[in-house]
Amino acid sequence: MSVTFGSLLLILERFTNEGGSEQMIYLISIYTSNALGIAAILTAMFCNMAIMRNSRTDYRIIKLICVLSLIACCTDPLVFTLDGHGGRLYRIINMTGNSYLFLANIWVSVLWIGFLRAHLWGVNPLKDRKIRWILYPSAFMSAMIVINFFHPVVFSTSSQNVYGRLPFSYAFVILTAVFFAYSIYLSRIYKKENGSRRFFPIAVYLVPVSIGFGTQMLFYGISVSWPSVAIAACGIMMSLQNEMAYVDYLTGLLNRSYLFTARPYQSMKGLIMMDINSFKAINDQIGHEMGDRALREIGAVLHDVACTYGFAIRYGGDEFLVFSANGSEQELNEIRDRIDAQLKLLNDKPGRRYQLSLSYGMTSFSAEQEDIDDIIRRVDQKMYENKKFFYQQHERRKKGIR
Repeated sequence: MSVTFGSLLLILERFTNEGGSEQMIYLISIYTSNALGIAAILTAMFCNMAIMRNSRTDYRIIKLICVLSLIACCTDPLVFTLDGHGGRLYRIINMTGNSYLFLANIWVSVLWIGFLRAHLWGVNPLKDRKIRWILYPSAFMSAMIVINFFHPVVFSTSSQNVYGRLPFSYAFVILTAVFFAYSIYLSRIYKKENGSRRFFPIAVYLVPVSIGFGTQMLFYGISVSWPSVAIAACGIMMSLQNEMAYVDYLTGLLNRSYLFTARPYQSMKGLIMMDINSFKAINDQIGHEMGDRALREIGAVLHDVACTYGFAIRYGGDEFLVFSANGSEQELNEIRDRIDAQLKLLNDKPGRRYQLSLSYGMTSFSAEQEDIDDIIRRVDQKMYENKKFFYQQHERRKKGIR
């Protein structure tokens, strides 16, 4: 480590002969901030190997953001070091490095919006019409960077290889701000449609990035923008890791581990337990792929209904829980009726190969006076009685008995 640091000092000394000790301190601060960014990204990637190995679209996007940010954290101190040092090679490196930083600024913002759409809505960003518009200004800005090599419009490098911003460079700042604002709009739309998303506050990304880029724009000559992106990427990776631990991948609902670890039921007063009727028949007769589809459909319905009253849990297999903050018999019945109404809409769609229905068990409870295991046992027994009645009715219908 000491050899590496000593080598770095020798390199910096070579490029700071004219500027003296002040220039040396200035460059060391830039190298230090970006080194911290590099360390943060590498640590996040190494500590989240489950995400790094996963081929999901949203995970691939966040990995690409990390890689682009890593390259930017290496490029930024390099162009600062070469700035003001003449020579054709240094000028080419300076031009190429700054061009990359401008491009990365735009395309990391594009990837961030694509990540939100893929992660929150589960759509493929490349086929998503709602965000296709962002590609057009991004492509235009990329073309301007190419033109900048032949005719300076974004930034310039003088004959002495001194970097300088041109007025059009602020268009990149404005476009990035528009993309950030659009990502906030998307998150609010998601919250309005689906309720809040636990473990994934977008402020984890937006706040450090906004502070970093805003500071760098206000105070020319410092290097904090890409280290701030690195910190933001670490925050997102940590959020995703939490999701992997506490969110069921198939349905998107909170899982059993979250129920017993975070104990969110302590502020709730009512519980509905439900089980998919004839779920084994769907798996056996149509296939497990259709069984997974049925679970996803149930998960979507429960999430949509539960966010108004409390929250939903995939308890295990085809068993689900919905907790109610009010807990009154009227509210529990209302939740059940809304779930059944949405399932009827699904079942009435043409071409469906299976019908979905649920057996229910409902109870009010006091988390202060009762153990959660006892509450679940009580509601499970009620659900079993309801399921037994369902199958009795099913057999009577098969035999033509009313």
